Amino acid sequence: MKRHLLFVMLALLVGTTAMAQVGNVCVYWDVDGTIQDASGIENGNAPQAAYTGYVIVFVEDVVSGASFGLNVIGTEAFIAGFSYPEGLHIGDPLVGGVEIGMTNPEYGFLGTPVIVAELVVVNAVFPAPAHIEVQVTAHPAYGTAVYANGNAEIGVLDICQNAVGNEDLSFSGVKALFR
Repeated sequence: MKRHLLFVMLALLVGTTAMAQVGNVCVYWDVDGTIQDASGIENGNAPQAAYTGYVIVFVEDVVSGASFGLNVIGTEAFIAGFSYPEGLHIGDPLVGGVEIGMTNPEYGFLGTPVIVAELVVVNAVFPAPAHIEVQVTAHPAYGTAVYANGNAEIGVLDICQNAVGNEDLSFSGVKALFR
């Protein structure tokens, strides 16, 4: 009986180490993957004519490729161009999704951000401030966003929720909400 239990435990241990890790992917406005709201990079709340965004994967694994789509919310901004790490990219992230194969895989261990795409987003209402929201979406071929690890295994990526900007209210205005 104990011998069978040992075999089951070994099979579970081997099976779980062979699976790719689950990570997440999101659009950030800094290379460190800490700013999700584009207004967080504006100097003194001064709108910019163009913003640089990054599609960043966070996963405790080697990243050698990724597949995802993008969606621009609203009409105050549009994507003017993309760039990808050296390698192969097939498709358009705005129309049907993109598949990226990286010539030089990157390590995402210990919370290291892995940039899989860089995008230039134009403020269409400049010099007025724009509500800029770009969301990562599922790649239609996979039904979700995915990445490939160093062993060419496909791993699922959770698509993070975009940050919601806060509104200016006085403390008395906040109290009035609860009266």
